[in-house]
Amino acid sequence: MNIQDLLIKYTFHDSLIEYIKYENNTLVITIDFCLWMQDDYDNTQPETDLIKLIFPDVYRYDGPTDDIDSYSILKTTYNDGVLIISVLDDYNNKYLEIIIETDTVMIEKNQI
Repeated sequence: MNIQDLLIKYTFHDSLIEYIKYENNTLVITIDFCLWMQDDYDNTQPETDLIKLIFPDVYRYDGPTDDIDSYSILKTTYNDGVLIISVLDDYNNKYLEIIIETDTVMIEKNQI
């Protein structure tokens, strides 16, 4: 899936980044994803569920590589091949931007 389609289809605001792994130009972001924020949400589903965003061909990554503690996603933008995920590190009360230069993403999901 291309990044633009991802951002059109899914709302990431208020979801929590739980884990990030980057190696060999592959980035995996595990998210406690807000199902209830999605247009097609059905109230028989749980409100949240874990998903993984897998970016297989990352040209540039600028973001955390150590342990993180549930970064709240504030905003996602994509321009000129660069995805910016703006987050709040609640534990340290810091605003951060995760910068990913890539074209495609795969989603591992349970509910969506």
